[in-house]
Amino acid sequence: MTITANAYEIAILLVSLAFLVLVIVLIPMVLQLRRTIKAMEELTVESKKTVESLNEIIKITGIEAGDVEELVKKVKDVGLKFVTLAEMLADGVKSPLITIISLILGVEHGFRRFFRRREKKGGGGDATH
Repeated sequence: MTITANAYEIAILLVSLAFLVLVIVLIPMVLQLRRTIKAMEELTVESKKTVESLNEIIKITGIEAGDVEELVKKVKDVGLKFVTLAEMLADGVKSPLITIISLILGVEHGFRRFFRRREKKGGGGDATH
């Protein structure tokens, strides 16, 4: 038995074989693509849940940030009041302190002068008598 085929029949046979090989190769690829798409859908659902959780966390953080901002303002106000109080205290102590020191130095200087004059008067009067 002899098989005869012309060029067209051989070409059709080659094209059919190539198509069969292509289908055999594409089947695993299509199955993998289907699994990938399903995994992407699951990932999308999980991503939506994560984004919702993240939005809640951001809202809570925003509220807490407002509280922290208020606390910082209060600390700043207390610091400014402390500086003002310290300045008032320094001014209140400085003025009387300077007055007392000036008075002590003035009295000391006055006593020195008084005793020097007394020594000069007393010493000169005793030597002449």
